[in-house]
Amino acid sequence: MGDLFVAVGLILYVIGWVGSVRLAFLESTHLGFWVLIIPVVWLYFLLTRIANTAIFAAFSIVGVIIMLFGIFVNHSNL
Repeated sequence: MGDLFVAVGLILYVIGWVGSVRLAFLESTHLGFWVLIIPVVWLYFLLTRIANTAIFAAFSIVGVIIMLFGIFVNHSNL
């Protein structure tokens, strides 16, 4: 059961990440490459443009939470 949560969380995270990287490339090619390569720049981009990236940040955060829950379920004796 935990594997399903991990897979769903990963899909949500990737949707959020790809959407935000796409927005970075639309703004500037250089910014898009920096966001693609360096995770800290991606976080900075999300936080400084929160009005445009809020939905993608939400997808990524919810995806990480669901993945962590799935990992917890996999490692517990439930």
